[in-house]
Amino acid sequence: MPRSIFRSFVTLILVWLSLAAALPTAKAMTFTCIESSRYAPLSLLFGGDTGKLKEALGQAQLPPANACRAIFASGTTERGDPERLAAVLIANRGWIDTVYLNSGGGEVGPANESGFLIRDFWLNTVVMPAGKFIYPASSLGLSRGGVDDGAIQTYERAVGGYAIALKSPWCASACTFLLAAGASRTGVADVHRCRAPGKTIQEEGANADRCLDSSMRRYYETMGTGQAIIDAALSTAKATTTPMTMPRFAPTVEDALLQRCGSDLAQLDDLTTLIGYDDKGAWTMQSLDINDHLPALLKRIEERRRTTDACVRRIHERDRLSAFARYCGYGCSVRSLMDALSLQLAELRK
Repeated sequence: MPRSIFRSFVTLILVWLSLAAALPTAKAMTFTCIESSRYAPLSLLFGGDTGKLKEALGQAQLPPANACRAIFASGTTERGDPERLAAVLIANRGWIDTVYLNSGGGEVGPANESGFLIRDFWLNTVVMPAGKFIYPASSLGLSRGGVDDGAIQTYERAVGGYAIALKSPWCASACTFLLAAGASRTGVADVHRCRAPGKTIQEEGANADRCLDSSMRRYYETMGTGQAIIDAALSTAKATTTPMTMPRFAPTVEDALLQRCGSDLAQLDDLTTLIGYDDKGAWTMQSLDINDHLPALLKRIEERRRTTDACVRRIHERDRLSAFARYCGYGCSVRSLMDALSLQLAELRK
């Protein structure tokens, strides 16, 4: 090869490499502890009294001080995510309660696997709120009426430097599989139909239903998201999304909670929203024709909602730790958790 041609070839390769390096790349999903949710700073809500923290959790054992109660899942879903999530769950010994989400999606398969881990370990899922975020005291069932204001301020000052600040977090595409898996789900799911492997954009319309039938549809049904989510996904092109809100609980979860707590929390939440109570229990609805007995009735509804909410929190705490003990009570590994998922994934992929 003439030297001039060789030099031109090398120059072309270097230019291509530099351009490739300059292209934006999707950030792989990470599962990181929300520092403000570690149990050591959470004990500040009780004046540093770990006994009161244990009482608030309703558990006989005290969580490790450095364990996390919440993790932040952010980035693009891809291979290796389930293993990374499993490693975080094992490291925190079952004390993780909630997964906060911020992702535009990615690969479907790994998102399905991570979703089954979330459901099997009885974790809550929340789309990360916009703005400055620290783990809220209300997530422990505490409010400014139920714990000393000074203790909340002490906690907020102690963890303020660990705040997460996001302008416009969202959960779209494959991320919605993680959101759907939550024992309790909060936030907007931006859904769309999937594209069958190897299909062009023109062909995907004809294959959308088959693609959902083979994976997405069955997954959403398994997680109990309701038909509205499936319909919205089927009717939304890949290039865009439709914002949807999932029911807080899957039907199977809701039925279990109804049986054990004696009230339907989702219905009570809807009633509370309708009548307009704020976080402090003040009645804010102005449009109803108030009579003598209505305020008392509304107060009883709110009291029942709060009692049921406390019951749900206790059950969730107990069942989550029981799930971890079932999988890892005598020791477990990432590999053993992946093996335990294999049968569920096989059913999904039939």
